[in-house]
Amino acid sequence: MADQFQSSETPPLVTVIAACYNQSRFVVECLESIWQQSYRNIELIITDDCSQDDSVALIQKWLDSNGADAIFIAHEKNLGFCATLNDALRRATGEFVSIISADDVYLAGKLADQVALIEQLPAKVGVVYSDCWQMDVDGKALPQKFIEAHRKFERMPEGDIFSTLLEKNFIPAMTSLVRRQCYETVGFYDEELCYEDFDMWLRISAHYHFAFSPFISARYRIVPSSITRTLLHTVNAEPLRSNFRIYEKCLSARSMNRDQRRIITDQLESIAEQMYALNQSGRNYYLLMLSWYAPRPYTLGMLLFSLARVPFARFSSFVSWYGSIRRRTGAVARL
Repeated sequence: MADQFQSSETPPLVTVIAACYNQSRFVVECLESIWQQSYRNIELIITDDCSQDDSVALIQKWLDSNGADAIFIAHEKNLGFCATLNDALRRATGEFVSIISADDVYLAGKLADQVALIEQLPAKVGVVYSDCWQMDVDGKALPQKFIEAHRKFERMPEGDIFSTLLEKNFIPAMTSLVRRQCYETVGFYDEELCYEDFDMWLRISAHYHFAFSPFISARYRIVPSSITRTLLHTVNAEPLRSNFRIYEKCLSARSMNRDQRRIITDQLESIAEQMYALNQSGRNYYLLMLSWYAPRPYTLGMLLFSLARVPFARFSSFVSWYGSIRRRTGAVARL
């Protein structure tokens, strides 16, 4: 695709990574949305992480029918999303990188708008992002855009957004355009995590600024059966472990002010509390680490009760009883 753009001044090369896993129903629509971009200086890398449907055959058919100049990486065994993205990033040569899952689609002008914007900004700006429309599995538009479904802002965050991100992720990954230099600075995706984007945004925001584009650049498909959605929206220990690891890493990412450290320790406490409440295996390790990071009476109490194999419901009842006693004596209610 890169050689299809002719100009007296060649625009910067953008590496687009389209990642597929069992998304045969949607992958062609995704690839078409990339192919139809008005911005033409694109290095296209398509990955398939050992799909069990006919995704690979459909991708190859699409490549053959369009004569697309693309790198197609088809894994013979499933590596996981983070490892799959890293495999593609090692081959990326573009100045900028844009990543999309094969069940989402770009809107026309996505790359042209974002490249034009980031080219006008200082090198300190590492990421441009936008909002996106949401759709259901059949492509029907949903009423809320992505960001408003996750966070409420009077004004979209820009510049140093590290503290804002600490509270909760809100950036739709498929709308982003990232300087490849960011990956060279902070490293690739953490393959010990079960999902990729939140950790990467935090690591990049510790070194670079973010810019918001008002141009809505993509459509995000909510697929109830997707692996990521199943992991993140059901009772499952994997995302809790990943979240704990992400916040642990933040403590060493850069010097923290008091408010940032409070946000992190509050998040770690919430995660460990959920693991205790769900009786997840390995919970005592996370409660022990929490007590190290935040040695408060409540966190130490959770650890001791969990080590004694006391159910979380009984621990909560004890905290409520203890709090009522403290209130009657005019002391602080919480442990």
